[in-house]
Amino acid sequence: MSTMSVPDARAALAVATSAAERTQRESALAELKLVRQQGADMQKEFNTVAAQVKQAEKERLVLHQQIVKARQNIEMYSRPLDPLTFPSDEEIADNARQLTLWHAHRDDLKRKYADAAQRESARLRAVQLQNALVRLRATASNLEAIASGRRPGEIAGGLFRVESFL
Repeated sequence: MSTMSVPDARAALAVATSAAERTQRESALAELKLVRQQGADMQKEFNTVAAQVKQAEKERLVLHQQIVKARQNIEMYSRPLDPLTFPSDEEIADNARQLTLWHAHRDDLKRKYADAAQRESARLRAVQLQNALVRLRATASNLEAIASGRRPGEIAGGLFRVESFL
């Protein structure tokens, strides 16, 4: 067992503490670079998915209005022509043709609506990415604090106290 004077022990402790803090800061910087790259990739994917969801939602809402209009027209053309107006065979045939066209148009709109709804279902992935980005931002903030020699959550520059003169 070696004996060491108190000042020598304090100096050795200060050197060891300084080396440990430097190693911790360097480690935090290296991890911060990895988190930054991971965040950049995730942000890029989030932007793509979020744009897809917004566009699909917009299309789906427009298609819904068009489907409602098509249903109203189908309902209108499904009613038989008023016999008191003495419709001609040509008018009856035109009414039947319009009804067929509106059915076909409605079916096409329903297919497009289903496609838009399918693309919009990526919303769950967008929410997951957004939550992961929030967690990565918190991690990056903590790592940045450690890399600059502070503790996580500690405000840079510290706080000052204002005394009341009342």
